[in-house]
Amino acid sequence: MTRVRDYLKGEITDIVTGEKSPSGLPVSDVIFFELEDKSNVIVRPSGTEPKIKIYYLMNGKDKEETQSKIAAYKETMAAMIK
Repeated sequence: MTRVRDYLKGEITDIVTGEKSPSGLPVSDVIFFELEDKSNVIVRPSGTEPKIKIYYLMNGKDKEETQSKIAAYKETMAAMIK
């Protein structure tokens, strides 16, 4: 992970340096994780149901690599939530 965008706090945190900067974006209950491989994981609550929504925006050289990354990140997120 390289940066975390916390839309509720309105700040972006650089994981390497710890530096925080304003996001300049509207306040929302969303956390956006920027990953080393230029992929992203976005987490937010559902607006209508008592559940968490997770979006995976993956980069890969082909469909197979991308699907593999999605599976790995889903497993990691599921373990974190439990």
